[in-house]
Amino acid sequence: MTNRIGIMKCHKAHWSTLLVVGSALQTALCVTVAVIAFRNGASWIGFLLLALIAGCALFAIRGYTVTPDSIFATDHRDAVVLRYVTHTVVVSTSSPEDLVRDLSNLINPNN
Repeated sequence: MTNRIGIMKCHKAHWSTLLVVGSALQTALCVTVAVIAFRNGASWIGFLLLALIAGCALFAIRGYTVTPDSIFATDHRDAVVLRYVTHTVVVSTSSPEDLVRDLSNLINPNN
């Protein structure tokens, strides 16, 4: 989506505390098991776990851009619910008010 001056508007995805803690604990577990695997001669398991961590980090949702045909929820407390005739979309953002304003501008650009 472009705003009135033609610039793409990106929104930061706010992570809930549960998501941050869960991700940190699972990463720590994978690193611990990888270290144990390296020490016990099972290097392939260690490399596999480190590759898993790196792969997951590449796909972590840190933000999103609103476009006419796509937009995801990472924190239920800051969620915006969009109800359409055929489906419902839940999106979380660090600033729900900005998202609602941007979506309103997308729907009614002349306002």
